[in-house]
Amino acid sequence: LPREECLRVVARLQQTSGPATAKGVEDTALYQYVPLASLNEVGGEPDRDLDASLPRFQEANEERARSWSHNLLCTNTHDTKRSADVCARLDVLSEIPERWLDAVRRWRKMNARLRRDGAPDANTEYLLYQTLVGIWPLPDETRTVVEDHRALGALRERVEKYIEKAIREAKLRSSWTDPDEGFEKGLKAFIGALLPAKGAAKSAFLSELATLVGEIARPGLWNALGRVVAHLASPGTPDIYQGDEIWNFALVDPDNRRPVDFARRSKLLAELARRQQRSDELWPFVRDLASRPEDDRLKLWLTWRMLQVRRAHEALFVGGEYLPLAVEGGAAEHVVAFARRTGEASAIALFGRQLRTLAKGAELLPGSDAWRGTTVLLPPSLPGNQWLCALTGRVVAAERRGSGTALVVDELLTGFPVAFLLGEANATVGA
Repeated sequence: LPREECLRVVARLQQTSGPATAKGVEDTALYQYVPLASLNEVGGEPDRDLDASLPRFQEANEERARSWSHNLLCTNTHDTKRSADVCARLDVLSEIPERWLDAVRRWRKMNARLRRDGAPDANTEYLLYQTLVGIWPLPDETRTVVEDHRALGALRERVEKYIEKAIREAKLRSSWTDPDEGFEKGLKAFIGALLPAKGAAKSAFLSELATLVGEIARPGLWNALGRVVAHLASPGTPDIYQGDEIWNFALVDPDNRRPVDFARRSKLLAELARRQQRSDELWPFVRDLASRPEDDRLKLWLTWRMLQVRRAHEALFVGGEYLPLAVEGGAAEHVVAFARRTGEASAIALFGRQLRTLAKGAELLPGSDAWRGTTVLLPPSLPGNQWLCALTGRVVAAERRGSGTALVVDELLTGFPVAFLLGEANATVGA
């Protein structure tokens, strides 16, 4: 073919392949195949083996630093299927598969009498349970929601709209072009029975749901804090979606486009700014926040502080080299560590993963015993013995190990699940 016709064919393919993929995968398959809904995200591969996820993360960041260091980096957008905080909580289910599947089997039997005319089908019911686990209020808010019929009604409305969209996108029992009104009516009635206007406080199902969420909520928050550090320290230009500065348990649109209370966020930020000025109280303040992680200020503090560091060390983040760091010791698989470096400036990001497993099921953070003997190895290219944690204000010393040095993990992650360290030559946070 002449070159002009070849270009037209290529252009036409580029114009159609994206939308076709979006409708075929993101707007159809990802609503049909839902063994762990947190994996069903735009660009995701829910059937991919998770065993090598950490090496893949490091390799992807190395490639991004080499080739796409200015590209937009996001965790939430207007089009995500569920917010990053929801995903972080659902990820914990992968640590307790037997507990989760036992609960689902029990709920299926418990709620069988509520089904009408085949609604919901098994796949939709399974997605519904994951959805409720993902957006169920944090444990300190559960009683208010269950006892306040207006709050429970608002939650029910959100779930109804989401499930209607989910089944129509899946196109198995209903669709946008040919909706099955009988199936959708039965599904709405099922959701209404699960989240009743009256008598919710006596619901055995809601009691069990709240208990399960109580077991995984805090580990989910630890996951989310690690994600914030990864988001703001990895190569790329981070984008923070509206309202995501504090805990945000939202579903796909229209749920993720509800009005954001910016006045409240501004008030919380002003309070944090006042606390930051008293540097001698920084570590006690942060440690106290971590002891009550449901407090919105914890995520806001971490986000704000990391952005301050980025502004103070622009060259380090915009063009800095990315270095995966090796971890040794009994809890090595529970640690993610990498460094950024440019010229004499250097920084280290460090956070825990699968912390519920490490803490042996406890809701609290793993103690120093869990981390003991685990170290992050620093290569000779990261000089300096003193490191300032920009998040807590604490100074830690690296130990000599062979030709390099090492950081002791229990000094960094006991009491707070994430750390971001600045080297001696650039130990300023900014303001």
